[in-house]
Amino acid sequence: YNSGTLGSGSGLSASEIAGLQGFLANGGKVVMFGDKANDAAAYDASILSVVGGAFNTTAAGALMLSPTLPANASDQILLSGLSALRVAGYGLMTGAGSPEILLSSGPGMNVAGLFHVAGGGEALVVLDANWLTNSPTNGLNGSLTAGESLIFANNISDWLNTPILEARANGDVPEPAALAIFGFGLVGLVVAGRRRRRAR
Repeated sequence: YNSGTLGSGSGLSASEIAGLQGFLANGGKVVMFGDKANDAAAYDASILSVVGGAFNTTAAGALMLSPTLPANASDQILLSGLSALRVAGYGLMTGAGSPEILLSSGPGMNVAGLFHVAGGGEALVVLDANWLTNSPTNGLNGSLTAGESLIFANNISDWLNTPILEARANGDVPEPAALAIFGFGLVGLVVAGRRRRRAR
């Protein structure tokens, strides 16, 4: 969110939302950041609409949030090594769209969630744009925050660079190409068997 670019209270356009939804429907991964600053409610609501999520409210002040590991083991890479993350001036999402909640201050008070989208795509939504810039001088256990922010940033990068089908169950889910090769192999065996019978 950047009030200088988007304008106070603005959100994603219909074409931007449709483009993101199309990318996700084809198995893509996206990360979307929201915020509280400059009446970002409309922007937060628009990024959540991409994945069927719903905006709750914004909150001022600072919190140190403990992460909640997602049920899907392959998605736990997002929180690997992370013990807490400081947010300040953030948006909150509800449980609409069934996200795996990663950072929360209570029911319906979710700062970060991972959405699994029909078609295989995944979207990470974090409703705090400056979580990475929260430095140790900001207090509130800030000595922990600088390192934790970098851990989360690196985890996001690792998650984005891990193909979804490869990540799920460490390859136990066969890729379409592997299934096609297996199918052609079966057809080849059937054809070879018929030729042998005719040759006799």
